[in-house]
Amino acid sequence: MSSLEPERQPWAPAPPIAAAPQEAGPLPDLPGVASVATAAPAAPVAPVAPAASAGTAATAAAIADIAGRVKRLIVDDLHLEGLRPEMIDEQAPLFGDGLGLDSVDALELVVAVEREFGIKIKSNEIGRDVFSSVANLARFIAGRV
Repeated sequence: MSSLEPERQPWAPAPPIAAAPQEAGPLPDLPGVASVATAAPAAPVAPVAPAASAGTAATAAAIADIAGRVKRLIVDDLHLEGLRPEMIDEQAPLFGDGLGLDSVDALELVVAVEREFGIKIKSNEIGRDVFSSVANLARFIAGRV
């Protein structure tokens, strides 16, 4: 407290707090500048993807490599006749209408993944979401290796 300010007594009420500034009125029209009301609607802006960092690019490359290895496992270990790894769509369902794998194929795939990637998959981790597609399985494996 400076020596010019009066000392505030503990019993005295606190000075009022300054009111928030009032909103400004409408802006004046400026020559050559369109107002918000008369301006042409802005074109939609596409979302900007964050710049890929070296870690993100490496992770994407690792996941792509893992997906390729998973496709090879599916073809080789499940003995799918007439199918080549490059023919498998990474987003396509592995079971049902996709590749048509069944529960026996699922167990064989779990064993093949554990052997190929040196990981252990617990029974509670085997779910529809993880084994729904090659892409999901590759992301799961990438998080474990």
